[in-house]
Amino acid sequence: MSQWEGGGIEQASPYDRPRAQGPGWSTLPEVAPAPSLPEVAPAVNLPEVVPEIVPDIVPEDSAKFGPATTPQADSHQRGATKPRLGWLRRRRNRIILAVVVAVLIIIGIVVGVVVPLTGRKRLVIQKISYFTNNHGFCTPTDTVSLSSGDSQGGGEGANPTSALPAFGTPTSFPTPASGVPASACQGTVCPQMLASTGLANPATTFLFGRGSDSSIWYREIGDSLWQTEWKSLGGTFLSQPAAASMRDGRVDVFAIWADQSARFKTFLNGTWDTEWTSLGGACTSPPVACGVPMDNMDVMVAGTDHAVYHKFYDRNITDWGPAGDWENLKGWVSSSPQIGCATNSEGVRRLDLVAYGGGQEYGMYFKMWNATSGWDVWRGGVGAYRGDPTLVSTADRVDHFGIGTDAAIWHSSWTNAEGHTNAASLGGTFQSAVSAIATGASRLDVLAVGNDTRLKHKAQMNGTWGTEWEDLGGYFNSAPKAVVLNETVVAIFGIGPNGTIIHTTFTIGTRFLWGPGDWYSDGGSMASNWYRLGPA
Repeated sequence: MSQWEGGGIEQASPYDRPRAQGPGWSTLPEVAPAPSLPEVAPAVNLPEVVPEIVPDIVPEDSAKFGPATTPQADSHQRGATKPRLGWLRRRRNRIILAVVVAVLIIIGIVVGVVVPLTGRKRLVIQKISYFTNNHGFCTPTDTVSLSSGDSQGGGEGANPTSALPAFGTPTSFPTPASGVPASACQGTVCPQMLASTGLANPATTFLFGRGSDSSIWYREIGDSLWQTEWKSLGGTFLSQPAAASMRDGRVDVFAIWADQSARFKTFLNGTWDTEWTSLGGACTSPPVACGVPMDNMDVMVAGTDHAVYHKFYDRNITDWGPAGDWENLKGWVSSSPQIGCATNSEGVRRLDLVAYGGGQEYGMYFKMWNATSGWDVWRGGVGAYRGDPTLVSTADRVDHFGIGTDAAIWHSSWTNAEGHTNAASLGGTFQSAVSAIATGASRLDVLAVGNDTRLKHKAQMNGTWGTEWEDLGGYFNSAPKAVVLNETVVAIFGIGPNGTIIHTTFTIGTRFLWGPGDWYSDGGSMASNWYRLGPA
């Protein structure tokens, strides 16, 4: 059985025919350095709470309180001599003045205590509103100012008492797109340009991109809003980044250096490495990476011979293996490989690998590894695709997506019980790679950029696909990047006009459609050219 074994898949459609092997891949675009990213202006703080001014109370004339009354003699003392009240009348005005002064002092104390408490109450209400407005996030103009008694986690250089930036600036896009540059996706299938990964404690998502200056930039999201501005990690890179986390407190980001070597930088317990570390190699695709929370991480690239190469970090050796070189997984691929990590229901770790390969019509090939039996052979070779594939790995299932030569999205899956299914068309007309996420035990959400440069969405629930592609708007120069921020909220990021990052957010529900959402601009200046293997 050859390493490109067909695997017994039924040949029911053009997307079930094995394809011949052969050469054919496009040249890589040149990456031109561009000016540094502009600084992002911090969001404006909330206005300070101004205590209400209490006017002075002027004592009124005593006559206004009514005529003075002369007390009658007590019935038990009838006939007794009446007391003299002249001293009281003489001192009445002084007594009234003293009472007024005491009232003013009391009012001043109340104002001094209640107003600050009211301000803190308003702050708490605004924080809660980030989870109740606008699909689970802040309203478009909300910005939180922290008082000296509050603290907020942040990234490198974060100031816990400074104003936190709101989760983007509201923006909109013309329909049809006019007055903006033509999308980089037009006439091709644009790849994924952004990477993300997260930490659990505190809950933080890192979003990475390659800037127009060819260095890697990142920004942190926490508590459902931006925690930092854009920060540069430096470097001179050809490729878009990949990122993964293999334990809480650690994030690794990877990219292909100007000499085609793979390099990485590590964020560990709040601090980034000073320098980029080289893993070597002669890489012709962007890296892909995944990690599981057991101190295991895997990185893959395509080599100059079109084979897939593999590096892994093993907790048992606390270093990258195999020692001194990359593991050659062989094959002949014509796209960037894609990988997914999962642990099955029996607790066995699994790696899922997918790539296009073959002749001029690029079929989809699969390869799998598990901790019990190691690597399986390459299987598949069916279909005719463009761009790069996408996969979603869950405990006992893998779902694969790709853009066919007919511009539609095609889907197939693998389960341990049934093996690989035949590919089925989900329809549509697209010009970006697919972004897909599992947002529940029985739900998949799939996104891609349509030929109108707008974001489209379709969901599968309990094995059934929605009947229509939902138009979510936006304007994309990259494939969308879907990120699950918490149990109920998903954010969709992309590179918008002029290299800025844009996003929208949705609440994960029980319906196929997400409904309309608002779009936000998040600053930055990202490169819109890419590094890839194979044809568009």
